[in-house]
Amino acid sequence: SGFEVTAIDEPEVARIKGDSRMAVVTKNAVAGLSRPLVQPETLKLDETSPLRLDGFRLTITPADSRAMVSLVSKLPGPHNENRPEMEDLVVDHLMRQWVREWQARTGDDTGSYPRAAFKRELLSGSDFGRVVDLMWPVMTPGRLVSGLLSGESALSASQEVLSDRERELLRREEHRGWTVHDAPLLDEAAVLLGTVPGARSRRKPERESDEWAAEEMVEDLASAASFRGSPDAPGMMDPLMRREVAQRMVDRMRDEEWEPPDRERETFGHVLVDEAQDLSPMQWRMIQRRCPSRSMTLLGDLAQAGGPLQPQTWHEVAGWAGSGPASEVELTINYRTPAQIMAVAERVLSATQPGVRPPRAVRETGFEPVFLAAQDAAEEAVRVAREEQSEVGDGTVAVIAPVGMARNIASAIGPSETISVLTADEAKGLEFDSVVVVEPARIAVTSSGGLRSLYVALTRPTQRLTVVHAEPLPPTLAAS
Repeated sequence: SGFEVTAIDEPEVARIKGDSRMAVVTKNAVAGLSRPLVQPETLKLDETSPLRLDGFRLTITPADSRAMVSLVSKLPGPHNENRPEMEDLVVDHLMRQWVREWQARTGDDTGSYPRAAFKRELLSGSDFGRVVDLMWPVMTPGRLVSGLLSGESALSASQEVLSDRERELLRREEHRGWTVHDAPLLDEAAVLLGTVPGARSRRKPERESDEWAAEEMVEDLASAASFRGSPDAPGMMDPLMRREVAQRMVDRMRDEEWEPPDRERETFGHVLVDEAQDLSPMQWRMIQRRCPSRSMTLLGDLAQAGGPLQPQTWHEVAGWAGSGPASEVELTINYRTPAQIMAVAERVLSATQPGVRPPRAVRETGFEPVFLAAQDAAEEAVRVAREEQSEVGDGTVAVIAPVGMARNIASAIGPSETISVLTADEAKGLEFDSVVVVEPARIAVTSSGGLRSLYVALTRPTQRLTVVHAEPLPPTLAAS
């Protein structure tokens, strides 16, 4: 299911969340969910339960639970989807106890109480679920990641994977909202956890019914065989074997091998990724799951990289994408940005990406970029934006300001269909006839991409550029 982004990560936190090591941390957190009991647990049966024997209690010891957790942990598949197997082992264990006691009291060793009925009786009581939860709790991606970022599980899951400082940076208030960089963690957790038992099956209803009946038959046969033998007989069919036998029975009965389509995570034969330079390794893992073929077209500009982990080469990006050998095609001509504006932007580019050659601008507009020093940069930006609005007529104007100033400038301008107020990160991928860049030095400090974000801001106009500042300009823009 989806989630709503209501918070923003600090750049250092975003970098940690985007690092591929977080896949290991998430895997460790899921593995840590299954744990043996630390003390014996007794199941209370209802006074009216037919299983109730006076003076007898069903008990699971730490040693018993350790063996069961170890067995289920070796099964393939996601954590939640193996919960029924843990329940089966607990049922088998408790039924052996009950049968031995019942046989001792009655002398009847015919095994007339079928396993399926015994299981239904246990499942109807709340105590059974409580005990199984202690060993193999059902977990949702949201609860897991929330605990990973705020609870004690963060310490054990990230130990020897992240540094002490990184673990401290990740810790946050428990009820804080989700951020965009939480999405890969939630996706990773969803894969490792799987669906919650009891959720609506995606299998054909008639097959689901047949498999249920077949499993019950297999279980009853296994338990009946146990009853007729020694009281110490295991009475337990391996859970994976039980499932496979039941499925084989259904396939033979229905003469079909039907696999349901996975509607929850649709996959594609080829994926086109725009702004590819901004994606983190963890975000690339999300894309890889949806493109098993690894056939991709990646579009982007390394000079505009503003993501948490800023790549230096396309070879590095291709490695994160897992796309294998890749061919690189470079755009050499810039049709959008006028030469006069590009000359200013290139000064920033040479400082942040010395090895990157910018595309050659082929357009000229006759308007030279304007630099305005002001006592109050926000107030001056509002004035200039309104003047530019009259200059471009039906065209568009944008004010690109630091995070802390954008909201105040937007309030001063008021509702407008032609003037947009954005941060440098919000402006990426957009273009406007005229752009007013406010406090470029502060944009370089407060934006996710640093000087690269400033480069993005300077290359948004298609006609006119005005730079307004009260603070000193960055060295790359200061008059030479």
